[in-house]
Amino acid sequence: MKEFCEDVLLITAYYISCCTFFYAVEDWTFTDAVYFLTTTVTTVGYGDIAPATKLGKVATCPMIVVGIISIFSKLSKYATYMQQWINEHHVNLFARVGIKLVNVEALPIETYSPEQVNAMINYPRRYLLKLAPTLLLIGLMFAYGSIDMGYTVVESIYFTVVTVTTVGYGDLHPTSNRQKLFFCTASLVLVVVVANTISEILVVRTRRKVREGRFALPDLEELMLQKVYSAPEISAPELTESDYIVDALLKGKLVDSEVLLAIRRIFHWTAKGGDDDHSDISTEDLFHFLQHRHFDSQERPEGTKTTAVAPAVIDAPLEGISYEEWFASIWEPKARRARIDGAKAKLMHRDITSKSAAVLAAIVNTRAAAAPDGAFSQHEISEARTVDSTTPTR
Repeated sequence: MKEFCEDVLLITAYYISCCTFFYAVEDWTFTDAVYFLTTTVTTVGYGDIAPATKLGKVATCPMIVVGIISIFSKLSKYATYMQQWINEHHVNLFARVGIKLVNVEALPIETYSPEQVNAMINYPRRYLLKLAPTLLLIGLMFAYGSIDMGYTVVESIYFTVVTVTTVGYGDLHPTSNRQKLFFCTASLVLVVVVANTISEILVVRTRRKVREGRFALPDLEELMLQKVYSAPEISAPELTESDYIVDALLKGKLVDSEVLLAIRRIFHWTAKGGDDDHSDISTEDLFHFLQHRHFDSQERPEGTKTTAVAPAVIDAPLEGISYEEWFASIWEPKARRARIDGAKAKLMHRDITSKSAAVLAAIVNTRAAAAPDGAFSQHEISEARTVDSTTPTR
C-alpha cells in the first residue's frame, strides 16, 4: 500500500507540474497537456501536438527522459496487474466451458518425461490464452475508432496497429477532447499489454523448445571437466542437479552470467555467512541467519512471496533463544504444516497421476518401439490431450 501511494504521488506530481508548465508557456489546455504527456511517455508520439517555444522544447527533453524511465515504468506495472487479472479470468472462463489447461507444476518430474508433458499440452490453446487480453483491447479500440471517430474499417485497423506498436505516424489521431482523454488511457494500457503479450508468447515458445530438446542443453562431459578444472584434486567429480540447471540457463541465455555470479556471491556471504566448510544450508544455519535478519510483510524484499511455507510475518526477534528452543517451538510447527500440505497435494493428484501417466506412457512406449526418432502422429497427440479434461487447470 505504501508503494502504491508513493507511485500515485509521483505520477500525480509529474502530470500536474508538467501540465502547469505547458499551460503557462505553450498556452495549452489541460486536456492537450495530459494528451501530449501520455503520448510522450508511451512513445506513441502522434506529432499533432508539440511545443512551439524554445523554453518549451528545452524543458520537454528532461520531461521525456523522466517520463519514459520513471513514470511509464510505474504506470506499466499497474497495467500489467490488470492483464494478469484478465488472464486469470480467461482461464476460469475456459474451464467453465470444458476447456482446461494442463497444470505442468502439478505433474511430478519423476513420473512424466518431457515428451509426455509436451504431448499433453495444447500449445495453440496456450498461445490463444496469452493473446486474449491483447485481442480484446485491440477490438475495443477498433470499435471506438469506427464508431466515435468515424474511421472506415481499413482506417480503424491502420490506426489501431500504428498506436499499439508505438509507431504513431500522426496522419490519423484523436481530435476532440473526449477522444484525447480516451486514448490517454487506451494507448497506455494497450502498449503495455502488447509488450507483455509478446514476452509471454516467447516464454511459452521457449518452454516448448526445452521440452522438445531444441535447446542448448549442457554437455555432461564438459561439465565434468569443468569440475576437475576447478578442483584438480578430484579426478572423478559428481554433477548435481543445480550444476546442470545453471549451465542450461547460461547456455540458453535465460540468465545473465553476472547476475548469476552475484546471486552465488550473496548465497556465500549472506545465506552461508561466508562459511567455506560446507556448501549446504542446515536448519542451524537458518537459525543464525534469522537472528540477524527480520522483516514483516511490509518490509519483505521485492519478489519475496507469501506462502503457507513462508508466512507473511516472520517470527519475533530471536534474541535470548537457543537453537534447540527455536527448532522445537518455531521451526517444527512450520515443518509439520508443510508436510501436511505436501501430503494433501500428493493425495489430490495421485489418481490423476496414475491415470494420465499410464495413458501417456503407453503412447510414448508404443511410438518409440515403432519409430526410433520418437515422433508423434497427430492422432496420438490428440489422444494424449484428452488428459487435459482430467488435469487440474492452470
